[in-house]
Amino acid sequence: MSELERPGAACHEGSIGGVDALTEVMAEAVRTLEKNAIDYLLIGGQASALLGRPRCSSDVDLLVKPEDAPPALEALARAGFATERINPHWLYKAFRNGVLVDLLFKVRGEIYLDDEMLRRSTIRRFHGTCEEEIRPSRHPPASPYRQRAKPS
Repeated sequence: MSELERPGAACHEGSIGGVDALTEVMAEAVRTLEKNAIDYLLIGGQASALLGRPRCSSDVDLLVKPEDAPPALEALARAGFATERINPHWLYKAFRNGVLVDLLFKVRGEIYLDDEMLRRSTIRRFHGTCEEEIRPSRHPPASPYRQRAKPS
């Protein structure tokens, strides 16, 4: 069974990198946001996998505070990512090595990153190849899309 035939698999247009590229790009995005003191959470398929429900996804979803979205996108551009301001109300995109990073600042149900979400995050390691530690929430909301983790 290929990665895209697994339950919950998702392929995103323009995101063609494999697992190694995905891990590398996520690590670089994490380092970039950390270096620029921008708070964020890892959400979506990668967070779901860290919380014990493997889900094949070809992108990285990072949730930031709305006021941090423009500086986060600028920081990723300075780090060598190709960037796009897709929708000024909720979504920017960054690409590197064939991997898409969705930089979200609002999710379904008018959910925004806040201090409570950051406080609830916990630390987990990702794939053993990435030095960053990931902080998935112990209490994710009902929607799998809103499961969250905070890389640090």
